[in-house]
Amino acid sequence: MTAGFHHCARNRLISRPVPSTSITGQWLAVDGGVSAVLGADGARQRRQQTLGRAAMLATEHANFRRHALLNFRANIPFVNLLGFTLHRMENGESELHYTPKPEHLNSHGVAHGGAAMTLLDVALSVAARSDTPEHGIVTIEMKSTFMVPAKGPLVAKARRIRRTRSMAFVEGWIYDASGEMCTMATGTFRYVERKKLDGGTPPMATD
Repeated sequence: MTAGFHHCARNRLISRPVPSTSITGQWLAVDGGVSAVLGADGARQRRQQTLGRAAMLATEHANFRRHALLNFRANIPFVNLLGFTLHRMENGESELHYTPKPEHLNSHGVAHGGAAMTLLDVALSVAARSDTPEHGIVTIEMKSTFMVPAKGPLVAKARRIRRTRSMAFVEGWIYDASGEMCTMATGTFRYVERKKLDGGTPPMATD
């Protein structure tokens, strides 16, 4: 056995030699009750594990930032009731997620058309006002086309095609969990300036 002993109380690291007949030139490290055999291969494996954990944490952080819920910038009770969540609202684009509850289904067991139209109405209006925080929005006209039944968790995406000083023209789509397009819509929206109500209460939600 190779002679030698090292103790560092600050790091609680105790290194003891191991018989050269079993693992030549390697040391047994004990830290907080966890033992590991270190050596050329062991150190390399440790580095790979550390890098792997760092990459995993970075990916989780990126996913969290990408999927973090956003604020609709307005109190919309019906949206809260249905459970829509906002995941994108910028540069004339929006993305909403929605998992229909049993009471939101039709007699065929899929999302009711009214719920799907509401999801699109909100997605289109959010895209229209995504970069105009000083304005709310009201729906002037919307046309929906139902292509296939909307089942399971749904994702709605919308983009503003054109805007004028007072109007926005938007299109949007609903996709199911497999990525298939279920419903599409186009709409026309009018910008409404947000004004304080009497008594200094927050601005009125107009969409």
